[in-house]
Amino acid sequence: MCVLRPLGAVRPMHYAFPVKVFPGFCISLVLIFDFGYYVQAIRGEYQILAHRKSIDKLIADPKTDSKLRQQLQLVQRLRAFAKTELKLPVDGSYAKYVALHRR
Repeated sequence: MCVLRPLGAVRPMHYAFPVKVFPGFCISLVLIFDFGYYVQAIRGEYQILAHRKSIDKLIADPKTDSKLRQQLQLVQRLRAFAKTELKLPVDGSYAKYVALHRR
């Protein structure tokens, strides 16, 4: 059976396929272009975690620079003040140090 349409009649367009595919396409683009960012972030976090050292050990080490040693001793005094005077939970906060070599 043949359906006759008047001249100029337009069939309605079906947008179901593009509407379903477009969000996935956008997510794929974001993942592809942000992949390098995530790799750099993971690498930087690993370098920080792998190279951290105990402040106590750095203060005791004779090779530690005197200026750095003084700064680390100040950190220890500030932690003690926070614990005793301010009654703050110090736990493991500011107990380790990492030299980032950044400017």
